[in-house]
Amino acid sequence: MEHITIDYGIDLGTTNSAICRLSEGVPTIIKTDEGMETMPSCVSFKKNGSVKIGFAAYSDLERSKLKALRGSSPAASNSCIEFKRFMGSATTYSDSFTDHGWTPEELSAKILTSLCSFVTDDTVRAAVITVPAKFTANQKDATLEAARIAGLEQVELLQEPIAASMAYGLMSHQKDGIWMVFDLGGGTLDVALVNICDGIMQVFDTEGDNYLGGKNLDEAIVTKILLPELLDRYYFDTTDTTKIERLSNALKVKAEKLKKALSFKQTETLVFDSDEWGEDDNGDEIDMEIEVTRQRLEAVIQPLLQKAVNVCKTLMLRNGLEYDRISHLILIGGPTYIPLLRTMLREQVTQNVETRIDPMTAVAQGAALYAATIPLEIPSAGNGAGTGTGNGTANGQGGGKGNGMEGNGGSSEKLQLEITYDATTVDADTYLTVRLKDNAGQKGQVHVKALRTLDRWESNPTPIGDKGNLILLPLKENCPNTFILTATVDGKPTPCSPSQLTIIHGTKTGTAILPYNIGIEVFNPKKNRRIFTSLHGLEKNRPLPASGAVYGLKTMEDIYAGDDLSKFRIPVYQGDNGAEGKTAALYEYISDVEVTGEDVGTYIPKGTMVNVRLNVDRSEQMEVICEFPSVSERVQKKLSASKRHQAKSLDYLRDLIATSYSQLNTLRDQLDDPAEVNRLYNQLKLVEDSLVEGVQTKQVEQHLKEIMRQVESFEVDSEWDRCQYSLKKTIFALQIEGAKHRGDEGVKGMIESFEAQVQRAIQIKDIRRAKQLEKQIDDYCYAIRQDELYRSLIKYYYHNFPTISWTDKSKAQRLANEGMRILEADPCATLAQTRVITETLYILEKRKQDDSSSSGNSGSSGSSTSQGSGTASRPRFDILSI
Repeated sequence: MEHITIDYGIDLGTTNSAICRLSEGVPTIIKTDEGMETMPSCVSFKKNGSVKIGFAAYSDLERSKLKALRGSSPAASNSCIEFKRFMGSATTYSDSFTDHGWTPEELSAKILTSLCSFVTDDTVRAAVITVPAKFTANQKDATLEAARIAGLEQVELLQEPIAASMAYGLMSHQKDGIWMVFDLGGGTLDVALVNICDGIMQVFDTEGDNYLGGKNLDEAIVTKILLPELLDRYYFDTTDTTKIERLSNALKVKAEKLKKALSFKQTETLVFDSDEWGEDDNGDEIDMEIEVTRQRLEAVIQPLLQKAVNVCKTLMLRNGLEYDRISHLILIGGPTYIPLLRTMLREQVTQNVETRIDPMTAVAQGAALYAATIPLEIPSAGNGAGTGTGNGTANGQGGGKGNGMEGNGGSSEKLQLEITYDATTVDADTYLTVRLKDNAGQKGQVHVKALRTLDRWESNPTPIGDKGNLILLPLKENCPNTFILTATVDGKPTPCSPSQLTIIHGTKTGTAILPYNIGIEVFNPKKNRRIFTSLHGLEKNRPLPASGAVYGLKTMEDIYAGDDLSKFRIPVYQGDNGAEGKTAALYEYISDVEVTGEDVGTYIPKGTMVNVRLNVDRSEQMEVICEFPSVSERVQKKLSASKRHQAKSLDYLRDLIATSYSQLNTLRDQLDDPAEVNRLYNQLKLVEDSLVEGVQTKQVEQHLKEIMRQVESFEVDSEWDRCQYSLKKTIFALQIEGAKHRGDEGVKGMIESFEAQVQRAIQIKDIRRAKQLEKQIDDYCYAIRQDELYRSLIKYYYHNFPTISWTDKSKAQRLANEGMRILEADPCATLAQTRVITETLYILEKRKQDDSSSSGNSGSSGSSTSQGSGTASRPRFDILSI
């Protein structure tokens, strides 16, 4: 089959996947071997070495869970599902038959290979693969890696909301307004706002949750309905966590079936047969039925559905959109069939909930539409027909030019054409530019005409000389228009390539946008920590491709030309709108670019100014450019996001939770009204409870970091409130101390002066002045209490003398005795009487050396080691500095 565009669109889903292509201008789902439009994203490994994929694998999954429950097979299953949730991580899945740990990318590659095998009349070598809008750069890189493993030679990634918008755009007659795409899949939630103006679509903001989907609903059904019912009727030792986990895993299959059934009817009965479920711990056969109503199910899943709806409301609030501003809400994903969810969306988001589009296949259809606009860049082989390779661009997400030409695999007998056209348009007609390619010496007059397949309209034969010519193509409205090209040479029909093209009328999709702010980690000496520093030009919602930069950074290491041990890193992160200046580690780490002495041709001293630029393409693949203006050096490197992130251990997460509790307790002590601290404390408790309940650690880490970012933001926002509260406590302490000196007019005057200054600082909310005042009041309070403190110190040294280490014990003993004689003679001895004795005793007291200053001063801005020494303090300063 001849191609000049990619043509194939794949929805690689968490629970189900599909493949689609344009057939005579219509996006057509290619059915599985079972005749279904979607296939379970499930892989199963067999003892004989074979691999099952899709429905057969899902059946194996159900059986293996039941076998594990009955104890007739190991707990570890040889069936894998939901691996999309762990793309970009170091998570692996077991295969006990080969003792091989399968990565999510390898398993996803098997799904892709199986989908492509359903195409029996063609070899799929290029595809558009959809990804959630909130997928991180690492997850997108992992998706590309899965495609490479599957043998796909050209891949474009497309955000799922954009694909859904394209599919819906063809069937909608409304060409203006604001659409919301609500994509709740098996493992992720994506919500996108799309502006439609004269049929031109542009996503302008996104929100979502990479760990909220249909599987979370299944888990809730298990823990709140099915498991309690089973434990109520049969006996299982609930302290046996392994057995309960196996039981829960087996029940998840039932939960999914229950969820689907109750989306279409009011009551469903689940049957548990002893042949499958075996016996309980008392030896009683499990043989029962559970009748569940839709009302009971809705009560269990409503909190999770509300969490999903709240994402829509957050997106609307951020963009100032009222209830009546959303003209269409497009539902994508199997869970959107749930009637309660549709009702909640109508009540809380918009009444314009669109149900005409198939939520299970719309993304794949949109991907195929987009694929028909992306020029093919690889040669085709087979049947003498070459594949068109694209030299033009598709203007981001499907809005631009397609430039097709014959590939290397084509027959030399075909007339080679180079064509340029608008792949998507809202205009009533468009021009097709046709030139001869590599046929400068062609003898004879060449004519080309176009035939529209929808109604057999034909253009007049157009002469094509060395400079080419234009063919005007009228378009049928709101649909794909496929044209067949035919050619003649001196009036004789001659095969040509390319011979077919598709132009989509009625919708034109703008570019994809960045779902996050892109920034780098930089050391800030003033804050004494590493902060997120945004790259200007790579803010959230910027159209792709895009470029951003930050200027005037400084190196914190000496870089010696040719020395690979002298180096610095540029850690790249993804963050939200409030990330600037916050702790970088609280955001999503992408990868590092490392600049070493081998990358430069001259010595770059510590403190050299460096400008950093980062370029991002349509699929969010990145490159970093470092410029050193003072030494005329430039380093350009690809950013590899292929490093798979290890899941954090439970101990690590517990330590983070403990640190957050400590931070909140400190904030609570510094505030007069700790209401916000209490709210954050309760959120943190929920995360801690979820960790105990065994939620996936990556999901816990994400939610924990969200709370830690809120804590850090509150710490900044509440600085004045905390400063004011502390200042009031300090002046109150001085007033109490002043009451002991009622007869001292000097003390009275100073307190009155401080009170006036405190009132003024609070009135104008001057944080700097308030902190200075607090220190001055503390110092004065100490000064008027100093005689009392010195008397107390003499008593301390005298009564604890044997337990204290002294540099000169005899001298210390003599001074302590002398001090006590003074106090016995005058219990209210003045500072003049006690000062010399007290301070001398303090000097004579032995103290342990404070080694902290020699362990790598975190406030230093320079390297603490020579190059390559590998000491522990070096990593503190291996990045750039402000």
